[in-house]
Amino acid sequence: MLDAAARMLLQAPGTDVLGTLKPVEIARRCEPPRTTGAFYNIWPSQSAFRRALLDHVLSLDQFQADEAITDLLGQVAKDPDTDAQEAVRLVANLAFDVMRDDPSFRLQHALWTRADVDPDVRDGLRRLHQTITDTMTPRYREVLEQSGRRMAPPFTLDTLAVAIAALAEGLNVRRAIDPDAVPDDVGPPPTARPTAPDDGSPERRWSTFAALAHVLLDGMTEPIDPPVSEPPGATADDRS
Repeated sequence: MLDAAARMLLQAPGTDVLGTLKPVEIARRCEPPRTTGAFYNIWPSQSAFRRALLDHVLSLDQFQADEAITDLLGQVAKDPDTDAQEAVRLVANLAFDVMRDDPSFRLQHALWTRADVDPDVRDGLRRLHQTITDTMTPRYREVLEQSGRRMAPPFTLDTLAVAIAALAEGLNVRRAIDPDAVPDDVGPPPTARPTAPDDGSPERRWSTFAALAHVLLDGMTEPIDPPVSEPPGATADDRS
C-alpha cells in the first residue's frame, strides 16, 4: 500500500500532494488490490498512514542515485590506486546520470513545497538529508585518505557532503527545465590534472556536476603531506 500511495503521489496535481490520497483509492491501486479494511487494520487513522508514508518515500532506500553513489564510492575506496580526481569524475557522472530519471527525487521536491507549513514533511526531509550526510562522509573520508588528501579548515567532511548533495540537487532541477544549461560534458575543470587519452577505460567525459564537484573538492581539501617549499635562491649545496 505504501508503494501504491507513492506512485499516486507522483501523479497528484495538487500542491498538497499528501492531501490528495484517499484510503479507498490507495487500497484499490495496490498490486494486488486490497480492501479499505486492510488499510485500517494496519493504520488506525490517516494521520498514522501519512507518517508511515513519509518515512517510506523519504527513505534513502528509495533514492537510486544515492545508492549508486554509495556503492561506487565503496569500490573506489578499496582500490589501492585511488585517485581523488578520477573518483570524483566517475562518481559524479554516475550520480547525475541516475538522478535524471529518479522519480523519488521529483517526489522529494514536490514534498519540499510543504516543508514550511507541515512539520512532518520538514522533519522527514531533514532526516533524509542527515542520513545522506551520515552515509556519505565515511566514504568521502576513505577516498580522501587513499588519495593523500584531507579536509582543509574550516571545512569538514559534513560540509563537503552537504555542499555536493546541494550542488547535485540544484543542477538536476535546472537540467529538468533547461537541459542545455547543464551539459553532460563540459570538459575537465581548470584545476584538473591532464589525464591520458581514452584507451578503452570508462569514458573520459566531465559532466557539469563532475566538473563543479571537482572544483569544490579541490578548494575544500589539501594534501596530507604538502611539498616542502624552498627559500628563494636556495642552491643544491643548501639543500644537501
